Amino acid sequence: MSTTYLLARTARTALATLVISASVAAATREVPQDYDTIQEAVTAAQSGDVILIDKGEFAEAVTVEKKSNLTIRGMGKKTRLKKGAGSSTSIDVIDSSDITIESIRFSDAQRSIETSFGTRIRIRKCVMDGLIGVDAAGTTEIEVFDCTFNTVSEGVLVIGSGKGSAIVGCRFLDPGTGFLTGVRVFSSSASQITVADNKFVGCSTGALLDSGVAILDCEFVACVTGARFGAGSEVTVAGNSFKKCGTAILCPTVASSGVIDDNAVKGGNAGIDLDQVSGFLVTRNQVKKTQGDAIRVRANATESLFSKNKAVKAGASGFHVEGVGNSLHGNAAKKSAGFDLNDETSDGDNAYSLNKFPTIAPS
Repeated sequence: MSTTYLLARTARTALATLVISASVAAATREVPQDYDTIQEAVTAAQSGDVILIDKGEFAEAVTVEKKSNLTIRGMGKKTRLKKGAGSSTSIDVIDSSDITIESIRFSDAQRSIETSFGTRIRIRKCVMDGLIGVDAAGTTEIEVFDCTFNTVSEGVLVIGSGKGSAIVGCRFLDPGTGFLTGVRVFSSSASQITVADNKFVGCSTGALLDSGVAILDCEFVACVTGARFGAGSEVTVAGNSFKKCGTAILCPTVASSGVIDDNAVKGGNAGIDLDQVSGFLVTRNQVKKTQGDAIRVRANATESLFSKNKAVKAGASGFHVEGVGNSLHGNAAKKSAGFDLNDETSDGDNAYSLNKFPTIAPS
């Protein structure tokens, strides 16, 4: 028997052993068929396992601690997880990685899902009622896809860096209280969080964003504030639609190097309202039929570029400028109830070129 054959057979045997071991280690654990409770299944679970929850109501507080490569899957709206005794959180994920939670309806809990000090936590196709949907602290690469939030306070709350996270294809629907913030990010550093293709309806604030967040291609309908900048830098708001919002895009606090590009605003009270900003790039936005100013540059807004924006039929001014040191290039406004341009600063405080403002307030 040749040495080559022995080596090949040994390799095949080792590979088969690994395959068998993997198949033994990975299991589907069914609730309530195999385990009376979700927690019992989670406690028994090994890496690679799937916990399959049958339809019905389950009143539990589930803790997933120091687990990896685990899936917890329900049967959509037919699987309802209600608040359990002894905890305000339905599923608490602690110091874990590669955890997937999908197809579960959460109700009644203060927090549907809470994650802390983990990475690669995936939440998919869930429906969340209660106070807060997802509360993520110190968690990186959290992914929230295709979920519906009917929560009272926050839909998704990210505290800490949240680096590499994404919130995509979700629906944030205020349940009628008027207090819902769809996505809220508190971060002291660039987070690289993407918020894309979501719909926000009737929210107090659709998205409240700190440093390093990009909100892209979302729809905001009848929100008090659509997208609001928090303190920080390098926030991008681009390609979004705002309809009948109180203020579509608002920055009332200190922020720098933001990008507001190619957004469409229709109706509502105000379009883009900026204060205490510097180094912003505001380009290619279209603002139509607001009750107040279409684009307002307040007294503390400075060193920003406004280019190729259009304002049509503003109820007050098309462009209302109070800050100094800004550049306005290639913008246009028309049919404003007030003036197409109302610049309250002194001559030369801001730079203008190639704009089209048929009516200009006297200086």
